[in-house]
Amino acid sequence: MLKTCASIQSFCCYTKVGLALAFPTLEAMGVECAPVPSCLLSTEVHGYGDFYIRSCTDDMKATFTHWNRENLKWDSIYTGFLSDPNQVDVIIDFVKTHPEALIMIDPAFADDGHIYTGLSMDLVEKMKKLLSVADITVPNPTEACFLLNKPQKEIMTTDEAVALTKELLTLGPKMAVMTSVNLSDKDPNMCYIISADKNGSYIISHKKYHKMQHGTGDLFASVLLASLLHGKSMKDATQFAGNMVYLALERTDKAKYTNDGHGVQSITVFPEILDENRKFFTE
Repeated sequence: MLKTCASIQSFCCYTKVGLALAFPTLEAMGVECAPVPSCLLSTEVHGYGDFYIRSCTDDMKATFTHWNRENLKWDSIYTGFLSDPNQVDVIIDFVKTHPEALIMIDPAFADDGHIYTGLSMDLVEKMKKLLSVADITVPNPTEACFLLNKPQKEIMTTDEAVALTKELLTLGPKMAVMTSVNLSDKDPNMCYIISADKNGSYIISHKKYHKMQHGTGDLFASVLLASLLHGKSMKDATQFAGNMVYLALERTDKAKYTNDGHGVQSITVFPEILDENRKFFTE
C-alpha cells in the first residue's frame, strides 16, 4: 500500500510552486498525496505583477472535519505557504488528531531577507507556534532568522549556520534542516544544507546553480519527505533532495524558462525520481 501525505499549501493556477509542484512530485515518488489548498493564486507572488489570491481557510476547516469524520489516517502531514495566520490553529488542531503522522513544516514565508508580498509578521509569530508540533522543519536562512528574531545574514560561517540551525530546535521541532546556506568558509561554488537534532548536526552539500527559480524549497521538501517515508536515512534523503534541486534548476534553465517566477520544473527530474522509487508502486 502506498504511503500517504496530506499536503497543505498554496495552489498556483499557472506557476510551479506549492501544491502545483509538491503534488506531482510526491505522487511520482510513490506517495499518495491529498492536496489541501491554503489559498488559490493566479500565479506565484513573484514575476507576474498584480496577482489574484483567495484564502481557503474555511475550505481547510471543512475538509479536515470531513476527513476526521471518515477516520482517514495519514503517514505524513506537510505544510507549506499559508496565506492567513488563522490557518495555523486550524492545522494544529488537525495535526493533534493524527499522532501517527510524520509532520513536516516548511515555513515558506520569506527569502532573500524579506517576507513575501502580502504576508505579515503576524504569520511569522504564528509559524513559531506551528513549529511546536513539527517533527521536521525546513526553513531557508531568511526564515530561520525571522523565526529566531536574528539579524538577516546572506552569508555566514559554518559555526554560525550550525548554531542557527540548532537554535531552531528550541521552537519545538525534533529536527531542523536549513536549506540554501551560503558559507563564507566553504567552497562558494557549493550550496550547503545544515541538519540538526538532539544528537548533533551535520552538513550536506550539492553544486550551486548560477540561476535561481522559485519553488526550489517546495521541491526539496517534497523529495525529502517522500524519501524519509520510504525509509531513507535523513542524511541520504537530504543529499538526494539537494541533488534533485540542482538538476531541476539546470534543466529548467535549459528549457528556457526566462521568468524566475514561473518556478522550477520538477517534472524535469521525474526520470531520476521514478528510477529511485519505482519499487514502491508495486510493493
